[in-house]
Amino acid sequence: MTDKTITEKFSTKACFGFLLISIVLIALDQWTKFAVVENFFYGERKPITSYFDLYYLRNYGAAFSFLSDAGGWQKIFFITLSSVVCIGIVIWLFFFATKQQKILTTAMSLVLAGAFGNLIDRINYGYVVDFLSFHHEAMANIPIIKIMFSEQGRFPAFNVADMAIFCGAFLLIVDWYLEVKREKASAKSIEEAADPRMVY
Repeated sequence: MTDKTITEKFSTKACFGFLLISIVLIALDQWTKFAVVENFFYGERKPITSYFDLYYLRNYGAAFSFLSDAGGWQKIFFITLSSVVCIGIVIWLFFFATKQQKILTTAMSLVLAGAFGNLIDRINYGYVVDFLSFHHEAMANIPIIKIMFSEQGRFPAFNVADMAIFCGAFLLIVDWYLEVKREKASAKSIEEAADPRMVY
């Protein structure tokens, strides 16, 4: 490992800072789920606004209830997958993340929080607790978009961990886009340096 690589890497303190983001979100996720489990019976729905409910549901599969009726093997599969993802992110964070990857590292912290939050559910209950439910009847009639909604225009229920994963995935896309822009700008600079007469 060169001195340059050492300087570019995040310090251990900074890594723990990113890990703290995950821990706070995991705690928030588990606290909200515990509150729902303790105060709602399964399937209970409490309207908050005309388009948003607290709705206690159980997801035995992945996002959008994928593989929820697979017969039970999916529990071990998702526990194993989530564990591998969480361990992989922690190893990457402490050994490979660099100071030039702030957006990527933040994204990974969010994905870690979401994956670990839902992993706790799968180990404790055998399913993931969902309770945030948005709905709008018009959504069930919009082409393409309607495939994500039920016939009543209800979007699949989700939780804080799911939101963390979604935000993390969004930041991953942002990081990828910025990286592509940087590479194009770098390639352009190299071309201009090779031939100053080039005009764009």
